[in-house]
Amino acid sequence: MKVGILNSTLGWKLVAQQLGVELVEVSPFSFSNDKYQLIIVNRICNSDEKVILNKLISTGTNLLEVNNYLSNSLTYTKIIKSIHPSIVNIPLQNEMIDINSNVTFYNNNSFLSFFKQSNSIIYQLGLNIDDIFSDSSCVRKNFYSSSDRFPNEIVASNSKNSVRQIIQHIFQQTIKDYKFQKNESIFTFRIDTDSGSINQMNELYQTLNNYSIKGSWFMDVKHQIPFLNNLKDFKNQEIGIHCYEHSSFKNLQLRKKDIKNAFSITNSLGLKINGITSPFGEWNFEINKLFEDFGFQYSSEFTLDYDNYPFYSIMNNRFSTVLQLPVYPICIGSLRTAGFSEKQMIDYFEKVITQKFNMNEPICIYHHPTHRHISVLESIFKLITKLGIPNLTYSEYSNYWKKGLLNFGSSIKYNPVYPDNLNSTRNFTFRHKVQNILDNFNKLTL
Repeated sequence: MKVGILNSTLGWKLVAQQLGVELVEVSPFSFSNDKYQLIIVNRICNSDEKVILNKLISTGTNLLEVNNYLSNSLTYTKIIKSIHPSIVNIPLQNEMIDINSNVTFYNNNSFLSFFKQSNSIIYQLGLNIDDIFSDSSCVRKNFYSSSDRFPNEIVASNSKNSVRQIIQHIFQQTIKDYKFQKNESIFTFRIDTDSGSINQMNELYQTLNNYSIKGSWFMDVKHQIPFLNNLKDFKNQEIGIHCYEHSSFKNLQLRKKDIKNAFSITNSLGLKINGITSPFGEWNFEINKLFEDFGFQYSSEFTLDYDNYPFYSIMNNRFSTVLQLPVYPICIGSLRTAGFSEKQMIDYFEKVITQKFNMNEPICIYHHPTHRHISVLESIFKLITKLGIPNLTYSEYSNYWKKGLLNFGSSIKYNPVYPDNLNSTRNFTFRHKVQNILDNFNKLTL
């Protein structure tokens, strides 16, 4: 599927790759209705180009106008940190949309406007896609729950997933072939071993084996040396690297040495390693360049992005060679810190999984063996089995994605009801300040 775009930037290319669409940079003067069902206007147009684009609209070409580059609609712009998902009037996940940049609002008081003109569908989108998808900043966020306290984690500042969902909705409405493709969820289960004991690791594996669940185990190698030989014999399980020693590294050379040490052990045992998950979910350009140098096929860091489709991150005017596999950032440990009972944990994950399943989105959960709560895991695995969701290792997920064998996303089954107090998840409390201090202290003392 091809989409015409006036300025093929890295941000737009990233989203298009996530959505399985080929972007072709075109001029309005050479645009053909026969080749493209949609044209994206994402740069300022001169008067001649505007005349041509309006003629294309009159002949049935669908159009996505970014900001106010074509129509000169009545708009206003202001800096927005977070905004409620109901403002866009399309089905989105149950989370505030975090933008943290200038947003253009149209006369419907939303940054997303839709209307029909002649035989064409016109969308207006008041977001800077390149700013949002190239951003790698992170912040502590709450995640909604009906319990008294919200679980939280330090994750990517911007809601790249929600913005991708908005663009995907536009593609579904404007590209005929895209609207009718078959989509389905997948399930991955990631384990960051983080000082898990042999008994805890065996207990977790036995639970996975009982429910025929494939897991991807990312090892803190130094601590797990006694266990690695056992793990080789585990059925349908993948082994990756988390680190050699679980630490917040003071410089890149220490991190490089740590990964080298981890590889020296895994290589000596004949273990094939395809991927890595960074301690504390940390990501930056230097860390990712290190991952590239070591030849990792994929990594997974929720401070870059979370709960989204796979993508190649933007690295200083190019795409990374390492595929990013976003994970849902709240785990059993997060819920335990927030004071959840086991029943509340089970209810929480059931809602998350059901929502993602109904949206045909990937369901990527992670866990630490030290957090245990096996009954919660069993309830997750039973639900995955009941819903018939395919289960993949991270290497399988990465390989299938690269081959274009996975299609996600359809809102047909999903009609969200947003809670009244969703806005309150973006309140930064004294508890968050204390938790940030404790987390920083723990990193410094590791």
